[in-house]
Amino acid sequence: MDFSREHIEYRVKQIGDSSLVWLKTLNRYLQLEEPAFLVFQQFADGLIMKEIVQNFAAEYAIPEADARRFVSEIKHRFESLYREFQVPDDPGVPPPARALPFLSYSERNIKVSGKIIRFTFGDSVMEKYLFPHFAYLEFDTDQPVCDLHVEFLNHHGKVFMKVNQEQLYAWPANQIYKLKGALFMQILNEIHDEIKGEWMGVIHAASVSLGNRAVMFPARSGGGKSTLASLMMAHGCSLLSDDFTPIALNGGIHSFPGSISLKSGSLPVLESYFPELMETRESQSPSKEEAVRYLRPQQPEYPANGGFSYAELASSVQVHAIVFVQYKSQKACELERISNLTALNDFLTESWLPDDARVSEKFLDWFFEIPCYTLHYGDNLKAVELILSLLKDVT
Repeated sequence: MDFSREHIEYRVKQIGDSSLVWLKTLNRYLQLEEPAFLVFQQFADGLIMKEIVQNFAAEYAIPEADARRFVSEIKHRFESLYREFQVPDDPGVPPPARALPFLSYSERNIKVSGKIIRFTFGDSVMEKYLFPHFAYLEFDTDQPVCDLHVEFLNHHGKVFMKVNQEQLYAWPANQIYKLKGALFMQILNEIHDEIKGEWMGVIHAASVSLGNRAVMFPARSGGGKSTLASLMMAHGCSLLSDDFTPIALNGGIHSFPGSISLKSGSLPVLESYFPELMETRESQSPSKEEAVRYLRPQQPEYPANGGFSYAELASSVQVHAIVFVQYKSQKACELERISNLTALNDFLTESWLPDDARVSEKFLDWFFEIPCYTLHYGDNLKAVELILSLLKDVT
């Protein structure tokens, strides 16, 4: 793909002396300082190289030769971005010439906010990878009709997902994590049908709330976000999500009813709070060589008989802080405020945001209103204390 006017649709937000630019074609955010943004803007307006060089030389009162070198460098960088861009794989697949062998190894049902969701697994690998997230919501029923039926197949190096006998999706088997994300999105839209299609995005983050305030922990696997979220839950907070946090276009985040996935290293820390963890069976992830256990969410405001009520799931809370956590056993606890510009790239790394101009504008306005922090912690109780202070008194 070439860097040309017809491929440049963008939105911009001014942050101090920087211009934060979203490029629709690439679905990418770039931070540009004033000289670079001026050049980019003129390319986007369709000016030719000679005109841009002349304008730049006049604006900054420099020789045209120097202006040409600068403009050429900016153009080269954008040309490289567009040339190297690869269109994301579309998981949707056309109907196969021959029917795929969607056989039933097992069938499991869950009930969420009054809706029955049925999983049909083609083998034990798919079942052990996906179902433990929702096992605590299992619902025994002989009812043939369900609100959402999802079938899974692992076949000839690919994993397939069929939704309601109509939509078929496929990924390479080594990208089974993409199937999990797509499944979560199907469940999300089903249980939040009043706002279907109204998502700003989904963040790989654990989120907890206290009253109508929430703190989000975006972090890569192994950072300690799930352990900290579990500790917050043990100290009276509600768990909104372990690692799949949906944000609506109005900026509110909603609950997602998945269990907390915990690696073995966190068990000694959490055993005294959640003794039931030691009774749960370890599961092996097919995408990573690690064993995990699943902890059932325990939200104080939810009914004790289990499940998520629709009223609780449909309501949203506002994010009052974004905290990037990293467990470090040698560091007691250090919470540091950072600029949103500094935090943006790490946040985007853990995000899925659609390539939609309206969404990009709302996202930038939303993100830059929320204070961001880093938390390096080895002292668990001190970390809990600091997060509680953010939830109770965000400034």
